[in-house]
Amino acid sequence: VANFVDILTTQTFTITATSSNEAYGTVTGGGTYAGWTIIELVATANDGYRFVAWDDDNTENPRQITVLEDATYTAIFEAIPTYDITVNITGNGTVTYNGEAVEDAETITVREGENVALSMVANANNIIASVIVDETNNVTESLVNGVYTFENVMASHSIDITFVPTYDITVNIAGNGSVTYNGEAVENAEVITVTEGENVALTIVANDNNRIANVIVDGTNNVTESLVDGVYTFENVTANHNIGITFVPTYDITLNIAGNGSITYNGEAVENAEVITLTEGENA
Repeated sequence: VANFVDILTTQTFTITATSSNEAYGTVTGGGTYAGWTIIELVATANDGYRFVAWDDDNTENPRQITVLEDATYTAIFEAIPTYDITVNITGNGTVTYNGEAVEDAETITVREGENVALSMVANANNIIASVIVDETNNVTESLVNGVYTFENVMASHSIDITFVPTYDITVNIAGNGSVTYNGEAVENAEVITVTEGENVALTIVANDNNRIANVIVDGTNNVTESLVDGVYTFENVTANHNIGITFVPTYDITLNIAGNGSITYNGEAVENAEVITLTEGENA
């Protein structure tokens, strides 16, 4: 065995290292070497391509071999697959990718395994209403600071981003009573911001010994008689509005009548022990 090793080390052998396609990648490490030399072959893919394996199905890269004879090693490369992300944008807002604005219906082409982070910013007086991936997957609640990321892309995708306008309902309250919206108390001068097309139902309740005196919308429209069980609804909101709600105290006038005679109030007969309720400042 010792003589065999000695003979081999005195000989030289040619290691040919080639690429399956020079346009896809290159290989280094080939050359002429003495027997028993351990050498390293390195396959380097060009941009847009990747190393797959050597022609003997070995997948190590870099790859070490021991030189024992003339040999040829061919690195196999392939193009990295690409996939399309189609971005559809509705409404007033911007979408960016890698710092560049994305237009409506634009297609972003990326390589397999890449991440695609889309930043979404609604214009003033607008919000992100919905973000739908692949037509059915609502990911609106998955946004992180307005960013949605396709991670490790392995297929083509679509994303539909919808921005909608918002409008303000300013609620002014005078007197003693409560106003609620969606079960939450509304404070005086509070602004309720809603999206276009929403309904805003305000529930108005006077405190004890008070009543709703008037409800005025947009400064001039008296809707007091339009309340339904104390509720006023802005339907299909498409503009800013304000609503002024006034509560006033009430007082009871109790009439006790003895003997033969009649008392009327506002043209109506008053019975003995009847209670007439008046608002503050009224004459009876």
